[in-house]
Amino acid sequence: MNDRQPASWLVRVLDGIATPAGAMRILYALLAVGLVLVLVGWLIPHHDHDGAGIAGLAARIPGFYGIFALVMGVLLVLAAKALRRLLMRPEAYYAPRSIDSEDNRRGDNEGEGAP
Repeated sequence: MNDRQPASWLVRVLDGIATPAGAMRILYALLAVGLVLVLVGWLIPHHDHDGAGIAGLAARIPGFYGIFALVMGVLLVLAAKALRRLLMRPEAYYAPRSIDSEDNRRGDNEGEGAP
């Protein structure tokens, strides 16, 4: 007798994504959607700008906002890595006061807590 219930559709979808082949399918789908959006952006008429500021620059460069988003995303990741190095604590930062530290395993905290 099989008491297991069939997996829900979400579980089946997530199991399919968790494989390398599923990840590649997602990557190809995202690339296809991005390509379609860039092509549609070229087909839609845009308002003319006077050429000043970021709006004028964006009007002259095809795919400007996509390139801008990619560059800013990469810079955000690099900034997060730099902040991690700056703010990261040593591995044993909390160890002197931790219950499972080497010093407390010797019995330095006897008399504390319950008998």
